[in-house]
Amino acid sequence: MCQPKKWWLGLLPLALLWLLSNFISTPKIEADLTQCALAAIKGMPIEKPGIAVQGRDVAVTGQTFSAETGAAAAKAAAGCGEGRRGALDATTLAPEAKPYAWSATRDGAKITLAGNVPNPDARASINAAAKKAFDGAEVTDTMTYARGAPACLTGASAFGLKELALLPKGAVTLAADAVTVAGEPRDFAGYDAALAALRTPPEGCASIKGAEAILPPEVKPYVWSAARAGNTLAISGYVPSAEVRTAIDTAAKAAIPGVELKDTTIVARGAPAVLAAGAVYGLGQLAKLGDGTVTLTDGNLAISGDAATPAVFAEMAQSAKAAPAGVTVAQMAVRPAEIKPFTWSAAKAGDSVTLGGFAPSLGAKERILAAAAAAIPGAKIIDQMGVARGAPGGVE
Repeated sequence: MCQPKKWWLGLLPLALLWLLSNFISTPKIEADLTQCALAAIKGMPIEKPGIAVQGRDVAVTGQTFSAETGAAAAKAAAGCGEGRRGALDATTLAPEAKPYAWSATRDGAKITLAGNVPNPDARASINAAAKKAFDGAEVTDTMTYARGAPACLTGASAFGLKELALLPKGAVTLAADAVTVAGEPRDFAGYDAALAALRTPPEGCASIKGAEAILPPEVKPYVWSAARAGNTLAISGYVPSAEVRTAIDTAAKAAIPGVELKDTTIVARGAPAVLAAGAVYGLGQLAKLGDGTVTLTDGNLAISGDAATPAVFAEMAQSAKAAPAGVTVAQMAVRPAEIKPFTWSAAKAGDSVTLGGFAPSLGAKERILAAAAAAIPGAKIIDQMGVARGAPGGVE
């Protein structure tokens, strides 16, 4: 006898078995699909690749760096499992950067990579280059992925890390296809090498800047000197810039026409504000001498040499009082001209006494004037003495 109302009692155990079977088999199916899909997309340029599986549906996740990569990954994953219609491309495309910027900065043993990088391979390459260039340095990577990298990024990053090896403190930046360098070199050799590198832009880059932003080493004390011997003028020491060097050289040629100039000055930081003015003033004094030397140490000027005539000696003694503001004539070691025969005279006319000829030194001249005033009280002392070498022994 047929009893349809009781059939469902027999079907219930079958339904429970079917549900239990699905509950047990679904996780295994999803795990198998995940492993298969991950293997299928392995090696593709995807940042943090992942597979999302729901039942027999597969979706590829992660960040890609071209639209073609996501589609290719979905196609590869579609080959896993049976009876499926494909796989979903659920990847996100890296944003495009305009302008494209990259930088590397160094502060001693700390290197920081920042800005944009196009893909994981480029990131790995730049990090490896940084660790190789700065063995033992702490490399911090803050770069973010972005599309639109200029063709010169590889060359710019290699160039930048090479420059930073010469700059214990500095930075190299790439903006679009222009490279800029700034920093402080360790020594003069590093400064020269860093400037020399600026003459050759990285391959593919349009321009390179930074000559004014690479700071020369600082020196203390700051010394500048000019020495004249015959028709040769040798300038040495330090100058704050190539422009100041050129200005001083121009002043030297104007002060001593026809001189053969040899300038070996080095660009360095630490110059006193009065260096240019002090150097030009010193060259003017040197022009009055035969052979001689002027040396500016910070703001203190030393002058040495031989005066060509007694008149030049007197002029230099007075001009020392007219040095530029901030320049102190700390030493005036100029020898008077030698006179032969060496003469001295004193002539009295009424209440006046005229002293002529020469004294052997400025000190001797002052003492002679004092002696004359004491010997003839109330007399008007007229000083016409020059200062010269060549006095007979014991005469002062």
